[in-house]
Amino acid sequence: MLARWYWPLLVRKHIADTPRWIRAHATSHGKREIEQAGPLDVGVEVWPAQPQDSVPCASASGWGDEDDLLGPFFAIRRGVDKFRGVVVREGEFRCLLRRDSENYGRTTKTLKQAIGFCLAPGTRADRYREPAHYIGFRGGADGARGVIVSGNVAKGVLERVSAPTLQKLAFSNMTQALLFCEQADTRGTEWQGLTSSVRFLARNPRLSTPRLIDHFLIRSVHARFPQDP
Repeated sequence: MLARWYWPLLVRKHIADTPRWIRAHATSHGKREIEQAGPLDVGVEVWPAQPQDSVPCASASGWGDEDDLLGPFFAIRRGVDKFRGVVVREGEFRCLLRRDSENYGRTTKTLKQAIGFCLAPGTRADRYREPAHYIGFRGGADGARGVIVSGNVAKGVLERVSAPTLQKLAFSNMTQALLFCEQADTRGTEWQGLTSSVRFLARNPRLSTPRLIDHFLIRSVHARFPQDP
């Protein structure tokens, strides 16, 4: 029988030997959560935030900057299918907040306010529930493209779509990841920033964010992938 003092050492060694993406953590609510694999764990570059998307504070209040794109704007920090991003139509906002009491968002007057709320760091509990990044890919095998939210699904999906033409990037929000897929095989570069992505979607009302999610979100390794146009 092992001495009592040896058990803590054995437990620490077991945790250290466990792959990082499957270690369990206790949240502040006492629940057990599984740490998601990060983009770098699956060989995906994180797309940097653009200067126009930088926000100096976490609160959406107290901002008075005017924007030539008229509000209101609808910022979502957690929505349906773990959506985080900004929409410009109230119907989409309501659709993306339905079904879950943990979903939350805010209406703002300016786009800067919306981005500030959307990208503000959450609480420790939020970080366990919400993905840190959204992986978008396009130009995969047979023209596959899509958005991956679960890091534990990413490795298998990216192996399936592997091709010399595959492009894959991780974003801090789903809005950019969706537009990255939508603009496949076009000259569009609006996906490069959250501000430009929101402006593009505002000019193209046919591109409903809930519909883009239904079309591009990959929920399992064995899912059928949308194809490049």
